[in-house]
Amino acid sequence: MNCSNGTMDEFKKLLESMAGEHLHNYAIAGLRSSMFTDGTVRLFHQLTHPMSMIAPHSHRYDIASLVISGEVMNTIWTKTHDYSSSVQLFCESTLQYSGKPGQYTKEYHGDGRYNFKTESYKPGDLYFMTSDVVHSIKFARGTRVMIFQGPTVADSNLVIDPYLPDGRVVPTSDIQDWMFQGSKHSVKIEEE
Repeated sequence: MNCSNGTMDEFKKLLESMAGEHLHNYAIAGLRSSMFTDGTVRLFHQLTHPMSMIAPHSHRYDIASLVISGEVMNTIWTKTHDYSSSVQLFCESTLQYSGKPGQYTKEYHGDGRYNFKTESYKPGDLYFMTSDVVHSIKFARGTRVMIFQGPTVADSNLVIDPYLPDGRVVPTSDIQDWMFQGSKHSVKIEEE
């Protein structure tokens, strides 16, 4: 498991894993061009003041994140066997990806106790997470982050939902019908 402030070596390794066929001597001698064919680059832009963090989850791929503007609060959740009162009990489930964002099959598989640590990232910061890192994230309004998703290394990811004191689970990772919508559903929001 690895989550770290980024080094250029880690970033170059992830980019190389995303590159497909190379074209050598691209317009000049010695210049190599590579298109990303295994992985994805996406831009996240937080248009509103977020009401909460994204539910704790892992990914099916390693990622590098480059903060372009704003602030990112990234919380890493680490499983522990500590039974002290400072540790939270969570319901663990796997999400099996069904081919489109927001389309998953969720399967409960156990309980776990987790500690957490939150890091803040500002413009120019680069950070990395391997696919097995469980994290939750919050972006300040106006934040833009470039996400570099490496090749898929797992067919499912882990989500953790907290328990209430009475034993009920708070389903923070459940997908809602307003999530993962295309631009036809967008509302004009003034950007900062």
